[in-house]
Amino acid sequence: MSEMSFQEGAIRRNILPAFEPDPEAVSLVPLSGGLINDTYCVQGGASSWVLQRLNPEVFPDPAGIMANLRHLQNHVRTQSSEPYG
Repeated sequence: MSEMSFQEGAIRRNILPAFEPDPEAVSLVPLSGGLINDTYCVQGGASSWVLQRLNPEVFPDPAGIMANLRHLQNHVRTQSSEPYG
């Protein structure tokens, strides 16, 4: 197993505990190709998901971005009979 990077260690200590009961048991794989944000594939047990760190110099208001995404999700739900999580 390769040595854990500082970024990966910070993610395991500060972020993953909010989503995974055992942060050390999940796979955290950097996804390349992004020019602005840091993106990872998180795989644990039967689930996998994408974790993205927004670049604070480009997106200084992450709470505002999340509020906009919730607003968009609610709008999509009202416009379609398809389930969009």
